[in-house]
Amino acid sequence: MSNKTKKIWFLTQGYSVRGGHEAHVLHFATELREHGYDTSVIVVDRLPEEQHRFMSALRERKIALVSIGDYLNGQIDFLTLVLYVPWAIRMKLRGEPASWALLHRYLHERLGPRWLSAQIKSDDPAIIHVHGRLPETYWPCLPLPRSVLHHGTEGRRDDTWDDSEAEAFSAFAQGCARNFAPGQGVAANLREAFGITREIHTIYTICPDSEGAATVAKTISERTGPETVFGILCRMTPEKGIDTLLKALLIVKQTMGNVHFRFFGSGQLDEEISAFIKDNGLDDVRVSHDFDSPLEALSELDVFVHPSVSDAMPMAIAEALMCGLPCITTRVGGIPELVRHEVEGTLVEPHDADALAAAMCAFANMDLDTRRTFSESARARYEAMCTTPIVGGTLAEHYANVLAEVSKKNL
Repeated sequence: MSNKTKKIWFLTQGYSVRGGHEAHVLHFATELREHGYDTSVIVVDRLPEEQHRFMSALRERKIALVSIGDYLNGQIDFLTLVLYVPWAIRMKLRGEPASWALLHRYLHERLGPRWLSAQIKSDDPAIIHVHGRLPETYWPCLPLPRSVLHHGTEGRRDDTWDDSEAEAFSAFAQGCARNFAPGQGVAANLREAFGITREIHTIYTICPDSEGAATVAKTISERTGPETVFGILCRMTPEKGIDTLLKALLIVKQTMGNVHFRFFGSGQLDEEISAFIKDNGLDDVRVSHDFDSPLEALSELDVFVHPSVSDAMPMAIAEALMCGLPCITTRVGGIPELVRHEVEGTLVEPHDADALAAAMCAFANMDLDTRRTFSESARARYEAMCTTPIVGGTLAEHYANVLAEVSKKNL
C-alpha cells in the first residue's frame, strides 16, 4: 500500500486553547503531504467565528478541517434545551453548580467521542496524531497502536488538571505508539508530572523557510545602524513574561538612556502594555497589531526577546532564528535545546527582569563583529533543526515505523 492511500489525522482540542497549536498543526499537515500522506485536521471544539489565518491556510492547501463541536452543535443545543431543567434540579440537589454552558460541555464530551469513534471506524486513518491535551472522555476511543501523542506545552501539570483527567492522559501516553515532545526538557517535565516511564522522542518545532528569510538574515547580520532594535512577536499573554519584559525595558532605559523596542502581536495585555509605555515615557517603544507576515515584523529587529515563563519550543523563536536574529530568552521547556547560551543568544531565568535587562544592555553595547557571529549562528541553528524537510522527515520516519509495527502485529 502506498503512502497516498494512508490517512493521517491531526487531532487537537481547538484553536483557542493555550499552547498555540495552530501553526504547528498546519505545518505538520502540510509537510507530511510532501511525504505522500493524505492529511486532515480534526478539532474537538468549535472553530472561532473569525477566519483564523491558519484555518484559511489549511483550506487554501485543500487540507480537510473538521470541527466536532461545529458538527454536533445543533444536536447538543437541542438536547441542552430539553434536558436543562431536570439536569439543573439534579445538580442543585447534589450541591453542584449548574448552567447552560456546563450542560452543553457535558453533552459534548459524551457525544463527541461517539462521533469520533464512528468516524475512525468509517475512515480508518492509518495514524492519529494527537497534538496536545484532549478532554478526558476522548482518550478511550483512540486506537493505541495507531495513535501518537505530541506534547505541545511545557509538560507540567497545573491546577486545571484533576486526578481523573491526569490518569486518563497518563494511561494513553503509556499505551500509544509514540510520544513526542519539543525537547528533552519538556520530556523530563512530563515524566515528573504524569509518571510517563516510556521513551519520549524529540520532535523540534517545524518552521517553513519563508521566501526571502535567508536574505533578511544576511541583511540583519550585516546591519551597522547606530541603534539596536529589540522586539518580541507573540500573543500578549502573561505566559510570555510580558510583565518581566516591561520591567526590564524600564531598567534598560534608566541604564542606557533609551531603549528601542517593538511589540508585534496582540492579546489580553494590549491595554496594559500601551499604558505602561505611555506612563513611563518609553518614546522609542512601539506596538504593532497589524503586519503582513512574521518575516516583515522580524526584519525590523536586531535582537529578538522572548522572556516566557511557561513554554515548550515557541514558533516565534524558530522564526527569529530563521531570520538570523540573536535571541534573549528563558530557560523553560525545550527552549535551551534550540537557543544555546552565548551561541545563538542569551538565556536567563524566567521572571528575572534584572538579568533580562542586563542581556539587552550587553547586546546594545556589543561590537558588530560579535553580534554578526551570533546572527550567523542563529540562522545556522534554524537550518540544522527547524526546517520542514528535517522535522518532517523525522516525523515521517516515525510514522513508517509505527505502520510497520501495526502491520507486523496484524500478520
